[in-house]
Amino acid sequence: MPMRIFSQYDIAYYIREQMGGSKAPDTFVAQYPFGEFVLAHILVTACVNSLLAAGIVLLIDLVLRWFSISAWQRFVVHAVYAFGTITFFYAPRLYAHVSSTFWVFLAFVLLFAMRREQRTILGCAAAGFALGMGALTEYTVAPVITLIGIYALLTLKQRQNLIIFVLAGMIPVGGLMLYHYVCFSGPFTTPYSASFPMNPDGDLGPRTTLNVGFNGFGMPSLASLWGLTLSPYRGLFTYSPVLIIAVYALARRIRDRSDVCRLEWRIILAVFLFQILFNSAMETFWSGGYVWGPRYLMPLLPFWMIPLGLAFRQTPALVIIGLGALSILINWSGVQYIVSQNAFGPISLFLISGPTRQFYQFIDMYIKTYTGWNIVISPLGGFILLAVMLTGLWKMLGRPATAEV
Repeated sequence: MPMRIFSQYDIAYYIREQMGGSKAPDTFVAQYPFGEFVLAHILVTACVNSLLAAGIVLLIDLVLRWFSISAWQRFVVHAVYAFGTITFFYAPRLYAHVSSTFWVFLAFVLLFAMRREQRTILGCAAAGFALGMGALTEYTVAPVITLIGIYALLTLKQRQNLIIFVLAGMIPVGGLMLYHYVCFSGPFTTPYSASFPMNPDGDLGPRTTLNVGFNGFGMPSLASLWGLTLSPYRGLFTYSPVLIIAVYALARRIRDRSDVCRLEWRIILAVFLFQILFNSAMETFWSGGYVWGPRYLMPLLPFWMIPLGLAFRQTPALVIIGLGALSILINWSGVQYIVSQNAFGPISLFLISGPTRQFYQFIDMYIKTYTGWNIVISPLGGFILLAVMLTGLWKMLGRPATAEV
């Protein structure tokens, strides 16, 4: 794609006003590869977050197969995770939540697999490396990482396996500490503690959240606990009501003393409780800012999909499908009309306009802004273009190979 299509965009305004680089010299602005930056942002998001989100679905499917969950029931669970949770909002956006969730859940699945079957050196190394990658990609998954580490201690048992697990995990963690040392003069000094203004007004951005309590943390409050669980503002069970069924199914599993997977159910419960308490202890930023849903609770979601799949054994399928459909309606509406600060806010707009996607908004906003081309496309037109693109891709990939004579 030729970069000249971005030539009409006001790069100087983007750098000096939107990014806060008010003192950027003219030579820097003139040489800034803005077109490459835009395309790289789109490609990196598609090739990292979106693919890792799809990878989480595959891991969920693998675990549910271990419990002999039928194909259509697995399909319902996959649809709920992909479209009925806040994952739908963050998968096509360049946040660290999806990637960190993938890595910590991969570590859990690998350890679960080794507890079911034979423990191998390669499996121990892969699980440790995956857990280390979770620490590398996002700090806020620390409670999950700690609990998966305890699960590894209880699962691997032998000293050799544990040493391999720890050494493999230290590879990405060591790289992160080296990065901190080179950039901020200390292995434990994070970018959040860097003292520099984020814009010309002197706003320190994320660092303002660290200036209260103990590095931004205090005791969990009732307001934040309510806000992260049941409130329309950031409530996990409000944004995805179907998770209530998962809680019920998990409680039944934990109470069953004959269940061979009681350790896994306890780990899932502990992951939920510790991450909720950790998030609610953030004194000024427990809500995650101007975003959709409780984004710091994203690592919990794939763990909840396991008991949700097992819930089909004691809960009527219509109840699960009905709450799943409601969860999809909430999150689809939230993605369609960004960024609502209430789980139920966009539903009324959705009922008036019907289903759309942001493809037409992308064309209208990004292409018009970056190129100056005055393109107008309706939501229906966006669906038509998307259908044409998918049909062409399906035809191209599904075409049988022919040998040349």
